[in-house]
Amino acid sequence: MIFVDDLKGAIDAIMHPGKNTGKSMDIVQTLSMYYKVSFIPAVIFVVLALIVTNMVSSALGSLGSGTALGSGTAGLMLVVLGLTFLWIAMPIGLMIDAALLHLFGKIVLKSFKGTYSNTFTGFVYGELPIVALFWVALLLSIVSPLLGILAFVIIGIWTLVVSIIAIANQNKTTAVNVIIAAVLEIVVIFVLEVILAVLGL
Repeated sequence: MIFVDDLKGAIDAIMHPGKNTGKSMDIVQTLSMYYKVSFIPAVIFVVLALIVTNMVSSALGSLGSGTALGSGTAGLMLVVLGLTFLWIAMPIGLMIDAALLHLFGKIVLKSFKGTYSNTFTGFVYGELPIVALFWVALLLSIVSPLLGILAFVIIGIWTLVVSIIAIANQNKTTAVNVIIAAVLEIVVIFVLEVILAVLGL
């Protein structure tokens, strides 16, 4: 039932982030929620990836079984790359993003009241829409590229809104403070990148 509870909690967070993203969790609990929520979408992604590569292989006709695409290698590569991004790269990226934002929100602006774990949990809550629904956009892309792009844009905006609300809830601060911290982070990183580029580093 724990798995079901996590899924229900994720759905509640996605649909009503203002009310359901304030629960404090440590990093292990947050990652556990992330992997449980991402499991079913990952399975759907694997099925879609294999179906699409098989459809493309069949459409190519003469390039069929003698090619990597026809032999299933392309489908396998797509699955490995997708799962690597979803289960390894994305959590690591969220940890880094959370650390940077927490630095500006907690130390520079002094507007964040929570710990790093709270900020990380807010980030993970914020990513739940795209983690849970990215396969919908992929499926629509098969039907119509325009529909797929539109779906990704809608899910992306939804993800951004939930992220801001969740991070604010976790740190007992306002959405405005989260936005200010994020903008400050972007500006500082951009300036540093420009300086490094000018110095040739």
